[in-house]
Amino acid sequence: MLDQRGSESVSRRAIVQALVLGLCSGALFWVFYRVFTVKFPLNFVSPIYSAVPLFGIPLGLALARRSPAPGLRATILMGVGIALFAVSALAYKDKSVHYLLFGAYYDYPAPTSAWVTRGLLASVPLAIVPFLVTTWTFARLPSLSRRFTTQVLVLGIGGGVLLAELFTPTLGAYSILIAMCALCAVFLPDWRIGLATAAIVGVAGTAMYHPLEAIFTWQLREYKRVETYWTHHYKWDWIEFDKGHCVGGVHNEIMIHYSCDVPEKLPLTHLKMADAISNGPIRREHVASLGRSDGIIAAAHKFKNPNLKHFVAVENDERVVHDMLERYTHHEGDIFTTSPSIELVGGSERLWLQRTKEKFDAIYLDGIGLMLVPFPFTVIQQENYLFSADAYRRIFDDLLTPNGVLIVDRGTTVNGESKDLAAGLPEDVQVRTLFTKIPTYPLTGLPLVYIIASRNGAELDRIVGELVKGNLYGRDDFLAAESRRRWSSDDRPMFQPGSINAMMVVMSPVALLTLVFVVLILNKQVGSWVNRDVGQQLLLGVLFSTIAIWLTARGARAFVAGPQMGFAYSFASMFAGVGCGLLVTRNWRSQASTIATLAACAVAFAIQLVWPFEPAVALGASVCGGLGLGALATGSRSSTSSSPEGLELMLGILLGIWVFQLALLFAGFTLLAVCVSAILALQAVYLRQAPLASRSSSTATGFAPRISAFGD
Repeated sequence: MLDQRGSESVSRRAIVQALVLGLCSGALFWVFYRVFTVKFPLNFVSPIYSAVPLFGIPLGLALARRSPAPGLRATILMGVGIALFAVSALAYKDKSVHYLLFGAYYDYPAPTSAWVTRGLLASVPLAIVPFLVTTWTFARLPSLSRRFTTQVLVLGIGGGVLLAELFTPTLGAYSILIAMCALCAVFLPDWRIGLATAAIVGVAGTAMYHPLEAIFTWQLREYKRVETYWTHHYKWDWIEFDKGHCVGGVHNEIMIHYSCDVPEKLPLTHLKMADAISNGPIRREHVASLGRSDGIIAAAHKFKNPNLKHFVAVENDERVVHDMLERYTHHEGDIFTTSPSIELVGGSERLWLQRTKEKFDAIYLDGIGLMLVPFPFTVIQQENYLFSADAYRRIFDDLLTPNGVLIVDRGTTVNGESKDLAAGLPEDVQVRTLFTKIPTYPLTGLPLVYIIASRNGAELDRIVGELVKGNLYGRDDFLAAESRRRWSSDDRPMFQPGSINAMMVVMSPVALLTLVFVVLILNKQVGSWVNRDVGQQLLLGVLFSTIAIWLTARGARAFVAGPQMGFAYSFASMFAGVGCGLLVTRNWRSQASTIATLAACAVAFAIQLVWPFEPAVALGASVCGGLGLGALATGSRSSTSSSPEGLELMLGILLGIWVFQLALLFAGFTLLAVCVSAILALQAVYLRQAPLASRSSSTATGFAPRISAFGD
């Protein structure tokens, strides 16, 4: 009886520990991603940052197999690694590191200290260490507790991502990162080293947390930081300048827009654009601006458009909208609070496009292409959907009047980028392109490319003719045939193919390094990595990550609070489904589990494709897909492979990240879902035809991860 009670107590402690490990890992991963995407435009390579921490998982599994109890030296090294990661992640906080792109997009200033660069370069590989510690700790849990610890771990990971996202606006991503690093240190096997590491992390975090004045503000040099906070979209700073007459909005670390209390301080480019659009034979009574809540376009139309009856501006972030309507309304000249016809709303611009019923005479896509919110594990940016053929078709067919005009502007120094912006426009829409540099302080010298599109070619010629008078605007070359080759859609939202190809090239060494590392471990401990069982486990990992990323990336767009919040909800729902799937199907045979996988994943794919912008559908698809992934994992645990537990699976998951990038780039969501479903169907057919006796062998089983996490 005492033995039974003792084993139950050990099992309960292990389950609690697995839950805490999952929460810590999920939260740490998410805030790591959030902190690194602050460094616009370094977030162009965010898929690299998203994948790097996962190196710690196969490394932790391999080390745990070689030495279940790490020695004193290894424990000290892991403690030092956690502390250095926390310190290096904060070393470049609120500092400009954009020059690391070598001026490829804008002429960014060099950082004010060499430690900024050192912190950035050090924190990326050091991100492996915390995940190595949590994986090693989980692998050392008592074997008697394997029955439920995996399910609890999976639930904890999903919950950790969601909780980190929910608490980021309140606590800030930096605070959560420091807290999770300290918690991770507690898991070190030597409690003295663990507590010392946690104390160092806490002290360093407290000392380095104070915000610094290092925002990239173009030509602006004298400003006052008024407020700093995190939202579900980005890190946001309010700054005042011009003796309090103007306020700037800083997305992450770049001042993207500003507003002033009088129209005379507005950019001349925007005033002239509003004048040219509004003062012609066609009355522009209803105008919309999607992108920035700075009030510049609204004020320009109020000042220059005598026929304006309704103006609506749409901003991503509702917290920013609240500030503009309350605390900083006087900096806008009270444009949104004293003019009943001028409205400011918050929420996803893409969802606003889907749901609004109003007709407009002019629509601006202003500041949309800032690439502020990339989806984790993908090269999809939030704004890509707004430049897709589906979004443009919705604008021209349903929202614009017959003589309506679409105006798209984007900050760029890239010659011919208008080809990307106009690639998805309907074939019967005519296009004119312009280039300008803002002459107005503080955005002096900021280059912009403009796309002006309408079904009324004569009106376009009139507008462009007015704009090119003088030296403020110039014509930009545009080749419609070249643009068509850069077409994108909601199904394949891959805007700027050149940039995406460059990202894939940058990510390839990381993928190769992953492959070489795990292959060497397999070859050393198994004797050979070229066998059927290993290949099937790799395929399992690729399918697992591909399906998971597909569901989260597709579902993230359906949430008004933003794709990052949507990703967190979808990810947590999917992992809840995985945990339930592991629990429900733990006693099923391979054939039943694989058929259940096929059915659940097919349903998840189908409902997401049919109803792409409904939050309830996105969550339901994530849960359903998670159930299928859990069934896929448990249906393959009959392998007798002697390979290191979970290494092949983890390699497959890491490779699946790159498989998803390439597949989405060349195929799209729909074709990718069809291909994955076909592979699962073939597996179900294979299991049905294979003799029952052969399914228990390592050479004839289905997908066969020997990861103890999937336990009995």
